[in-house]
Amino acid sequence: MMYIQVLSKGAFFRYYVLAGAYDASQRFTQESSMKKKDPGIFITEGIEKYMHMVQTVYADTLVMAALYGSAATGSYVYGISDINLLLVVDPPSPSKLFDLGERTFKIVGKYRITPHVLSKSELLGSADVFPVEYLEISSTMDLIHGDNLFEQLDISRKNLRHQVEAMLRGEINSLRQIILAASAKEKLFGRELQQWAGRQFTLYRALLNLAGEKEKSGHTDVRLVTDDLAEIFSLSVTPFHDMEDIREGIKLSKSHKEVVSSLLKEYITMAEKVDGPTYR
Repeated sequence: MMYIQVLSKGAFFRYYVLAGAYDASQRFTQESSMKKKDPGIFITEGIEKYMHMVQTVYADTLVMAALYGSAATGSYVYGISDINLLLVVDPPSPSKLFDLGERTFKIVGKYRITPHVLSKSELLGSADVFPVEYLEISSTMDLIHGDNLFEQLDISRKNLRHQVEAMLRGEINSLRQIILAASAKEKLFGRELQQWAGRQFTLYRALLNLAGEKEKSGHTDVRLVTDDLAEIFSLSVTPFHDMEDIREGIKLSKSHKEVVSSLLKEYITMAEKVDGPTYR
C-alpha cells in the first residue's frame, strides 16, 4: 500500500520557503568555507571591483595605488582581516571622494576594504609623522597602479623610535582596556583579542627595523618575526605564538587570561628597552 501525504496550500508554501532558506544557507556555508581556505580569490575579487570604481572616479588624477597589510603579506584571515589600500591622488578633490564613497559603499562592506587616500605632497611630507606605517607599507606592498613614491622618502631612526615607543605603550593600554571591558565573557574576550592581535604585526616589524634588523623585518610570517623579536629583545616567544593562535582561531589548552598576562609582561619589557639608552 502506498501512502501519499497531501499538503495544504499554506504548508506547501512554508515547505518551499524553508527548503529555499536551507539551500541558501548551504551555499553561504560553502562559500565561506572556500574563502577561508583560499582567501586570495576573495581578496582579488574585492580589489578588482573596488579599483574599477577608483579608476572610474579619479582617472588620470590617480597617481599611485597599492595593496598593503595582511592581504599583501599572506597573513590575511577571512572574517577578521581588512583589505588595506593606499590611494595617492592629485588633487584630493572632496567631490570625487564623496562620489567614490557612494559608488563603493556595498563593495567596502562586503570585502572589508579599508582605503586610505592621500595627496602626493601629503605622502612625501609626512614621513616624520608616520615612519612605522610608511616602512610597513613600503616593505610589504603590492603596487597596483603608478610609481612607487615610497622610494623618495627618508625615514629617520629618531622619528621611528619615538613612534614605536608610542605604539607599544598604546597597545599595552589597549590590552588593559580589553581586560576591563571583555574578560568576564570568554567569547567576547576572544573576539576582542583577535582584533587586537591583527594589528600587532606592523609593530613587530617596526621593532626589528629599529633594532637594525632590516632583512629580518621583511619576513611575512608572523611567527618567524616574533621568533626574531624574542631573540633580539630577550623575550619569551610563547605568549606571542599563543596570541597568533588566538588570532587564527586555533583552540588553546590555556586560558586567554594566561596568554594576556604573559604577553603584557613582554610588552612592558619591550617598552622599557625602547625607552632606554640603547635605542635613543
